Amino acid sequence: MNKRPSKSWRLAAATLLGFIGGLVLAGGEDFSTIPPDMLTLITKAEEAFLAQDAAAVGPYLAEDYAWYQVNEQGAKMMIQGRDQTVALLGGFFGNNDWRDSDVQRLGMLDNILIQVELDHFGQGETAKTIRSLNIYEFKDGMRWREWKFYPTATE
Repeated sequence: MNKRPSKSWRLAAATLLGFIGGLVLAGGEDFSTIPPDMLTLITKAEEAFLAQDAAAVGPYLAEDYAWYQVNEQGAKMMIQGRDQTVALLGGFFGNNDWRDSDVQRLGMLDNILIQVELDHFGQGETAKTIRSLNIYEFKDGMRWREWKFYPTATE
């Protein structure tokens, strides 16, 4: 059966191809290297998240932070605002079966970070991994907008 990729994945693929095309056309710039100051910020925010410390995540989010999920139905804003996000994370941490995440950073173009995430849930027979392509936009040294693309094809 020949499945046509969903609109959201075509958007993700176009974004990623544009990013890769930018690497080729950029006259030798290395976009896979993340500037040290940004890497420090990203790492500290990630450590707070992995420690499931919602209050510690807050200072890394812009006041008007927004998180979108993109799947075969399209993009949907999941939450907006730093305080609202911290409250959501406070309810999420410790009240679900999320264990941890593996992250592969693909690169950074100015203030935009692109990475792949593997989120691990459950234990033993109930264990599952959810894969996503994530695009983070930073403003004034804080995470501003986040798009989480979920694969729709399971081939």
